[in-house]
Amino acid sequence: MVESGVLDVPVLIPPHCGDAGLALGAAWLAAFETAGSSPVFTLRGKPIDGNIARLGHRYSGESIKRAVQQAYPFLVPDRSIQTPEALAREIASGAIVATFNGSCEFGPRALGGRSLLAAPGRADVRERINRELKRREPFRPLAPVLLEENYRRYFEDSRRADAFMLKTAMVTDECQSLAPAIVHVDGSARVQVNQAGTDPFMTRLLQAFESHTGLGVLLNTSFNRRGEPMVESPADAIDSARGLGVDGIYMDGHFYRFAERPN
Repeated sequence: MVESGVLDVPVLIPPHCGDAGLALGAAWLAAFETAGSSPVFTLRGKPIDGNIARLGHRYSGESIKRAVQQAYPFLVPDRSIQTPEALAREIASGAIVATFNGSCEFGPRALGGRSLLAAPGRADVRERINRELKRREPFRPLAPVLLEENYRRYFEDSRRADAFMLKTAMVTDECQSLAPAIVHVDGSARVQVNQAGTDPFMTRLLQAFESHTGLGVLLNTSFNRRGEPMVESPADAIDSARGLGVDGIYMDGHFYRFAERPN
């Protein structure tokens, strides 16, 4: 139903939006006007939901192992961090961590596969990422990721909950107070909602971080250097992580830190 120029129907923005989104939107509107109801878009025969956000290439454990070996002696394994729960404790301690986890993202946003993750409780974390790691303007926003059931605690208007980090929502007072690193200057954030069953690793990480800190949201921004696209291969991820100066990189269940070459 249209009232005062507003289309009163649910809105879905798929992860692969871009210039082609105009054509997709026109097709959706034509189908809506013809059928009188909201059409269901599919991708590869399946409904568009959080499960299709990670359709990119997945690298084998052997290819990751080779990239790690080639990075010797700059890359040092830390075997104390092998699970999402251990990684959550590392992030809670203040570390900024790069993740190379499973398949890469399909679309313009990092959704946990190729991400930089950090605790959102301190505004200076945003400053460090923007100034030191990304080397960009300090006002640039950084996005949050959280479990779907925690959305109303931290953000307003559940219609803006989105699995692909493509909608903005105003933050609640609690979010403003507890997670300032993901709040933009206008009080908004571009939220990624982790839907049940879509990313078991991220689900466990968020649950563990909340259990450890009481805060059910993480800072999530793209894993790339300024002027470069998101990382793709294991070698690309290691090179980018070292150049960024992150505190560690988590690659499919294994955590590594960077060390200078011995004299």
